[in-house]
Amino acid sequence: MLVAKLPTGVERFKESAAYALYMLLGSSADFLHATLQLVHIIPRSRPSSDYRALCGIELNAENISVLSPDTVVKWHDWYEPEELPLAEAMTLDHIFTHTTIPVPRVRRVIRIDSEHTDAIILDRIPGRQLRRAWPTMSLWAKLRVAFILRGYIRQLHTVRNPRPGMPGPMAPGDLARFFNCRRRANMIYYPHLFAGVPEEWFDCSQPLVMTHCDLNMRNILVGDDGRLYLLDWGYSGFYPPWFEYVNWEFWLCCEMGGKAAELDREDRLWNLMIPFITGPYYKEDRWFSFAYLTYW
Repeated sequence: MLVAKLPTGVERFKESAAYALYMLLGSSADFLHATLQLVHIIPRSRPSSDYRALCGIELNAENISVLSPDTVVKWHDWYEPEELPLAEAMTLDHIFTHTTIPVPRVRRVIRIDSEHTDAIILDRIPGRQLRRAWPTMSLWAKLRVAFILRGYIRQLHTVRNPRPGMPGPMAPGDLARFFNCRRRANMIYYPHLFAGVPEEWFDCSQPLVMTHCDLNMRNILVGDDGRLYLLDWGYSGFYPPWFEYVNWEFWLCCEMGGKAAELDREDRLWNLMIPFITGPYYKEDRWFSFAYLTYW
């Protein structure tokens, strides 16, 4: 359950110490990543097989169907005629073009007006969801996963909005206005919870960057080729860099994902890795919890 409260003095000290530790670890990991790229251990470009071979996903979701051994279809229901079927497909194409992050390739997008449904035809990737592979991994393999995912997040933060058709807010002001209005409403309806809380507003000082916004073990695939694939970009868009961490914590504390997400919530090492992967945005996460009180 989402809980909004100010930290005590001891909690603030622990948070500051954790922040400093994660920043140190993150800087060290980034330096190591850059060094490995210089000596060509980590490639700077996609392998040629990405342009030949067709990809896909592990099939355990209700909205995924198999079309052929190398092709799947992802179904998406829509409720308004102006909803575009291209949002996730455009994102996947943009990520493939501008990063080296392994993602499913999009073959075609089909709109079925009579059934208010979109169909995204995707390549199929042989592999297992991280939630299934995680319990069998060694400690070294788990640390490697965190290192790789941090590199993916850093790549996403270099992606900028190329055109108005991409998902996510087009200007920080619109996003700030939405959350500030929600926070003001919460201050009126829950004054006892805001006693002593500093009057802080949405931080729009950072640029909008590409964020996945739904990172969890179900959406990370351990491919048979040894690479980690990021799946399900339906919630992605251009947001401040701290949205990745905040959404991840929000997803965990609100117990989303049901039984399939139990490992995400219960595995201590995985939870310790999250601030390393996304960056330790504790202050922004606390601000977000106060802004979203009316949802819970």
